[in-house]
Amino acid sequence: MDASAEWYGRIAAAILYISISLIACGWLIPRLSPAGRALASVMLAAQALVAGAALFIEFPSGLETWLIHLNHERNIPAILSSLQMALVGFVALLIAWKLKRQPTWRLLYYVALGILFLFLAYDEYFALHEYLSDWIIVYGSVGALAALATLLVAWRSPRNTLKWHAILLIGLGLSATGAMLVPLFRDLDLCARLVFWTGSECMLFDFEESLELLGIWLTLVALLGQLLASPPLPSVRFHISTVAFSVSWLFFLYYADAFPPFESYPAHANIAAAHIEYESGLRLHGYRIAKHLHFFLSPGSFDFGGRGFNKLGYSVDLVDQVSGLSVLSRKQYVHRQFWVVTGSRYQPIYRQWIDLDRPSTLPVNHAYWIVLTLWREGDDIYRRQEIVASDHELLNDTQVILGEMVVPSISTTDASDNDLLVAFDNGFILDGFVAPQRAGAGRDLSINFSWRSQEAGRADHQQFLHFLHEESGEWWVHDQQPLGARLPTRLWYAGMADSETWQVPLPADLDPGRYSIFTGLYRLRDLERVPAKSAEGIYFADARVLLGSLEIE
Repeated sequence: MDASAEWYGRIAAAILYISISLIACGWLIPRLSPAGRALASVMLAAQALVAGAALFIEFPSGLETWLIHLNHERNIPAILSSLQMALVGFVALLIAWKLKRQPTWRLLYYVALGILFLFLAYDEYFALHEYLSDWIIVYGSVGALAALATLLVAWRSPRNTLKWHAILLIGLGLSATGAMLVPLFRDLDLCARLVFWTGSECMLFDFEESLELLGIWLTLVALLGQLLASPPLPSVRFHISTVAFSVSWLFFLYYADAFPPFESYPAHANIAAAHIEYESGLRLHGYRIAKHLHFFLSPGSFDFGGRGFNKLGYSVDLVDQVSGLSVLSRKQYVHRQFWVVTGSRYQPIYRQWIDLDRPSTLPVNHAYWIVLTLWREGDDIYRRQEIVASDHELLNDTQVILGEMVVPSISTTDASDNDLLVAFDNGFILDGFVAPQRAGAGRDLSINFSWRSQEAGRADHQQFLHFLHEESGEWWVHDQQPLGARLPTRLWYAGMADSETWQVPLPADLDPGRYSIFTGLYRLRDLERVPAKSAEGIYFADARVLLGSLEIE
């Protein structure tokens, strides 16, 4: 990576801080009340100190680097940013309390602004928006509404408050630029022509995080200015209430990890819980399978720097359930970009994700396991991490099965309900079968079945064949999966159409004569037969369908 590109981003952030600080110290802060000057100065000094350390100090280990990095979650800058947003919300609610005899619309504006920033402060620390695919649209719309409401309030406010409303709009604009616009800019070709481009990415995260921090600080200053314009609040009472709120907010962030585990949050919908532990102390807590595989991994208790992730990587394989061979494998290293809400404040959990796009060359209508493997690089070898405890099925002692999938066929069938042979109540349809009229005992009987499904399968079923000797009344039976082990019925999907040729081994001592052949389906979990009916809607007795007859020689 081009190190100079990262330094250009740091220099741009430093210039931004110096410019805002000069303007603030020369024009903004002196116009605040003594209590407001103290709060604004402390917050600006704190973030300048943290940002300066993050931008220009090279730390000896990854732990210190992570703790101070501007673009990481749940560390010192994240705590400071969350506290600053919470103070914005606190001051907005304080203004609403002081203006309780003002018109209702003005009161509602400050209450809404306070609640909004308290939520944003919570979200800033726990990064819940990262689990919304369209979060930029949602948050951008909310920000636009806040800006519009500010303009309307400014239009109806006294002239001595207009400059503070203007500062508020500038602050909102800067924070929105840092949070939403600059990240979009990093993906544009224009960045490749600038000094921030490394050859693979645009190193602007220091600049965008600084924009966001300074934008929220300006928002805080603007509200402190509006607080000065409202009926005065004694400095001592303001200091005490501000310190009390700040301490309470920090305790709230700390004890928020005592809330229910992350899989119970709406933002983490469709998360499957998992409890998988590796020999090195690594733990897998949950996962979600869609276009991407998302899973939640912790390096171990008390490992806040994530040193347990050093040179750690993972592989995701699609393994054919019949052959046991991997047909697709993707690998990448573990990262510490997002630390999610957990059920234990002593165990950081990081979200990992990897693309699950499948090539068109994979065989369709085949069942595949989605298998996860953790490995660590060292001495030019990749040592797989042994699993010591798991509530999921294992492929072996280093590979866990997180799920299964099937590549659907895009072909369509012209069969209609009038052409079907049998319709089962679970949505499966047997369109037809092909079998010889004669067979020999001790040989294989070849029978072809054509199936389709109107609904997705939800359970494993077996198909039975019953051979009834028409003279003696003796039975012989054979059971197997309708489409074989390559596609269990639990993975059938709506619109599926396929066929399977069975090779049924006939016993050598099977009595000669004519046999009636019956078939049907039953669920494996309870051995209950699935009701079946003809194309005319007439149900078959005992859920058993007569297919025809066979002469055994």
